[in-house]
Amino acid sequence: MLPDVLKLLFKSTSTAFVGELANFAVGCSFIVPASIIYLFKKTKTNALVGSVTGTICMTVFGTAFNGIYLLPKFAQLYGMPLEQLIEMGTKINASITDVTSFVIMAVAPLNLIKGTAVSVITLLVYKKLSPILKADGYHVRTKAKTSVNA
Repeated sequence: MLPDVLKLLFKSTSTAFVGELANFAVGCSFIVPASIIYLFKKTKTNALVGSVTGTICMTVFGTAFNGIYLLPKFAQLYGMPLEQLIEMGTKINASITDVTSFVIMAVAPLNLIKGTAVSVITLLVYKKLSPILKADGYHVRTKAKTSVNA
C-alpha cells in the first residue's frame, strides 16, 4: 500500500489507478481482519489465526473483486475484449473457459500464495521489528534524569 503511494508520487500510473486500487483494496482485505483478531489478544496463536483469516478473506475478496470489477476494467483500459483475457488464461489452463473459472483457477491460487507468503514473513519477523514499530518515531523513549542543585 505504501509502495503504491510512493509510486504515484514519483512515477505516474500505468493502469489508470485500477492496479493501485486493486492492490490497496486486496491488501486491506488481508490486514483488517488479521489486525482485528490480533488486537483482541496479542498471542502467537491469535497471530496465526489472524493470518489464516486474513489470507482467506483476501482470497475470497480478491477473487470476487477481480471477477466483478478488475478484469472488466483492465479489458476496457487496454481496449481488448474480456474474452481475449480469458483466452490467455485458457492457453495456460484448459479448464479456464469464462470469468468465473478464470478467477477460481488463476486468481484465487495466487491470492492464497500471496497471503501465505505475507503471513509466514510477518510471523517470522514481527517480534523482531515490533520494538522499532512501537518506538516514538525513530527514537526509543528514555526517561531523562533531572537533578536539582541546591
